[in-house]
Amino acid sequence: MEFKLSYKDVNKDIDRWMKKFGTPDTLGGGTKVVRGIGKAEQFVYDSYFAAKAYDALVRYAVWFNEIPPAEGLPQNYGLNPVQARLLEALLSDRESHHGQRLWEGILAKRKRYYAGTVRHRKRYRDLVSLADVERHRAWVAHAMHCQIQSLQDLGESEAARQATKDLNDFLNQRLPS
Repeated sequence: MEFKLSYKDVNKDIDRWMKKFGTPDTLGGGTKVVRGIGKAEQFVYDSYFAAKAYDALVRYAVWFNEIPPAEGLPQNYGLNPVQARLLEALLSDRESHHGQRLWEGILAKRKRYYAGTVRHRKRYRDLVSLADVERHRAWVAHAMHCQIQSLQDLGESEAARQATKDLNDFLNQRLPS
């Protein structure tokens, strides 16, 4: 299979793969679709990892839509499969700079979700329970713990100390009543 990747933008390379190798199909209602997204993603991910195109992978992993934990479902505060694979590769290749960028992006996104939940709790007390706020807070705290562990694994003791201080500050913030 002859296909050249740019190694600059994961999404664009997936789209280009789909245009070249995707299988056109029509659904029951007449809706036209192109099948093969799983193969496209696998091919592009594997190629980017093999080429160690970490800048593009970190941008993609940070952009990746994370879904906050929902009430009543088993809680999985971990990373999605792409983020987890990238973190493992960055740790094994001792890519400290890329690892820090990955965690900064993940934490920023999770903190935005948490802040939105807090805002909605203050405004719509009847609709947003304190348990929702606590669940989102635990989601952020889990990521912060993982960040600290990653920084320690990379030998970034000063950054790990700062991240520990940030975690303590975060956990010491008062929850809205």
